[in-house]
Amino acid sequence: GHSFWRHEWEKHGTCSLSRFDQLSYFEAALDLKNKVDILLRLTERRIFPDNGRYSSMRIFQIIRREVSYKPAMQCNTKSGKQQLYQIHICVNKQGK
Repeated sequence: GHSFWRHEWEKHGTCSLSRFDQLSYFEAALDLKNKVDILLRLTERRIFPDNGRYSSMRIFQIIRREVSYKPAMQCNTKSGKQQLYQIHICVNKQGK
């Protein structure tokens, strides 16, 4: 919803205000998502969002090798089970 997008803009997007307006920021973010396509890279290596057990080191190595970026991964606990929650890839203010 709108509150999520507003939060993302205020927390992450405003640091690139000299380069992007709000719409351009989200267009650049979606463009990067499509170029990197982490989910596709992981499913090609038989890692699925299916409650299966996967090595965080293997996920890290796949992303690092396939997209040439060093990811930061964040986990959380849901229903007593640890799960991969977010994968972060940093970009510069130019969106590259």
